[in-house]
Amino acid sequence: LAGERLLLLVAQRDSETDSPDPDDLYRVGTIVTVMRVLRMPDGRVKVLVQGLVKAQIDSFIAQERSMWARVAALPVDAEGEWCVEAEALVRTVRARVEELLPLKNLPPEVLGVTASVHDPGRLADLVASHLKLRLQESQEILEISDPIARLRRVDALLRRELEVTSVQAEIQSQAQ
Repeated sequence: LAGERLLLLVAQRDSETDSPDPDDLYRVGTIVTVMRVLRMPDGRVKVLVQGLVKAQIDSFIAQERSMWARVAALPVDAEGEWCVEAEALVRTVRARVEELLPLKNLPPEVLGVTASVHDPGRLADLVASHLKLRLQESQEILEISDPIARLRRVDALLRRELEVTSVQAEIQSQAQ
């Protein structure tokens, strides 16, 4: 942290593992820059980070007290040509977010931000970051390199969440 303040964050396959080995970690994660470090009175450390780019672990480097890895940044989504499918997906996802907003108590600024994002990959990443997804679903989205395919997957998850929320509301109304 004294140097460039860059870290690679990857998810553990099993959160119950206290000291993960390389095989316990996913290989695709995010290179982040450390914005702020807060040391808590109980000894914990809270770290505020900002994501910079997706990256993949090429290999691990043996260290005594910490885990180091050789990583390669993954290509950033290329500016795609406008196409009907991308535009339709962007509009559909925005509409689903608008529909889900009041049902899930999402912050209203999410709608403002999604309205200003036109790139399918950025929209997929932004929306996925606000959904409470299972670890495997989040990892799957992170690993999809094609922005339109990523947005399609996020749209499917939004559809599922809307269906579940609708059934949940119906069950609650029947219970009253």
